[in-house]
Amino acid sequence: MITPCAGCPEGFSRRFTHPQGLPTYLLAYDDSESAKKALRRTIGLVTVRDLIVLVWVRPDEEKFTRFGGGGASEADMLERMNAAVALVKRESRQAAALLLKGDVAEEILKAAETLDANIIILGHRGVSKIGPFALGSVAERVAQGARRKVLIVK
Repeated sequence: MITPCAGCPEGFSRRFTHPQGLPTYLLAYDDSESAKKALRRTIGLVTVRDLIVLVWVRPDEEKFTRFGGGGASEADMLERMNAAVALVKRESRQAAALLLKGDVAEEILKAAETLDANIIILGHRGVSKIGPFALGSVAERVAQGARRKVLIVK
């Protein structure tokens, strides 16, 4: 179970401490093919000094299932996040992971502000089966609401 750390926003993991001064790349991650592609792209962009913070937001279940999204358990999400972090570390890059809960776009934006991320990176479409839109609604909302650079990987 993820428990909040002292002084951190609700939902931040106790295991995560943000090292001040490191260039930080926030990667929105949900284990979709689009997110995996964004992860590979991010690994190629960063140096060994940079920090990749993978952020997976467990959405409001009622809204998510209404659009056909999966119902992955928290344990399954953590296992997939750990696998993604291990992939980053195998490439000699620094990584940390956060599992949050709430509105996906809002939580990504809040995490980017809290971490003072240099850039937000996300895939163009996540795991929900909303339909063949040109750009996923989360990616669009993040791009419109961000006060920092956003890279959307297609």
